[in-house]
Amino acid sequence: MSSEAHLDYAKYRQEILAQASLGKRLLRGLPEWWATVADTIAIFLFVCSFWTYRSESREVFFSLLSLSFFASFLLVVLLISRRKMPRAERYAYAFRGVHTAIHILRDQIGVEAGRESSSSPSEVKRCLEEVLGAVAISFTILTGTPTRACIKVIKTDPPEGKAIEELPPDERMKFCYARTLCRDFATAEQIGKLAEDPTSAPISHNTAFSFLFSDVLRRCFIHNDLPMAAGRGQYLNTSLNKYRAGGTDKWSLPYRSTMVWPIRRITSEPRKSPNSSIFTGSQEILGYLAVDSPLRKVFVEEHDFEVGALVADALYMFLLQHLHEAHAPPVVT
Repeated sequence: MSSEAHLDYAKYRQEILAQASLGKRLLRGLPEWWATVADTIAIFLFVCSFWTYRSESREVFFSLLSLSFFASFLLVVLLISRRKMPRAERYAYAFRGVHTAIHILRDQIGVEAGRESSSSPSEVKRCLEEVLGAVAISFTILTGTPTRACIKVIKTDPPEGKAIEELPPDERMKFCYARTLCRDFATAEQIGKLAEDPTSAPISHNTAFSFLFSDVLRRCFIHNDLPMAAGRGQYLNTSLNKYRAGGTDKWSLPYRSTMVWPIRRITSEPRKSPNSSIFTGSQEILGYLAVDSPLRKVFVEEHDFEVGALVADALYMFLLQHLHEAHAPPVVT
């Protein structure tokens, strides 16, 4: 049995689930028992006010009546203020999950530095599932809706006898395909592993991926009503066929809003490395970080971009080291 060090993923799972529990309480507002107590006090004061009215104590009557209305008004104000927590205020809680995600990546790299052998593909994916779990919880708190997270990596299948870097930059996307590396642990446990053909998801046939692949100046892809966009011919996704059953044209994906960031390094100069032949071009792209929600009008680029971009940048350094072991080198566009 190997004596090499490994991360205690159970510890991180408990921390992430604790953040999820906190997020649910914040988004739900005040606890139900608090509202019940406040209602009871308001009703009690209201009844007492009428009892004093019948006993001709008008001064006490108006005092108690005013207190009952004030208690009811205070309850309504508190409930509304808690249920409509400003998005900016949620960042303080959402960034706890982001911190946990970066923390896991740091510790995984630290553990690997202290041993002779590299991590196995299964260990890498287990680490990333916990990272994505923390990211999903962060966006759940931030948006107030259930969210999922996944990492897509780019695989290449160039023409026989040619390497991808030998092709002109404007032709490389034709031979690039997106593959699911992993999902957040909750989603992975729920849906398991969906069968994927190596070439079933061409980058050119997926709007979000091709949008970011073709232009280095594009920071992210965001859309808050994908069914509408698809109906207008403005959104392509090869997963629609995977989830669609019975030949129906209805929207079949389990999400309606999405936000996607490229996992990349922008570069115009080649660098010396064991894989220097593919480290050229305008960007060195490994894949994509994606979050989604089953609801519409969820994401706000002005507020949400930096959260996902921070994680995507951290993932770049981690995946750059580990994707070579999984036979998924970066693609340069």
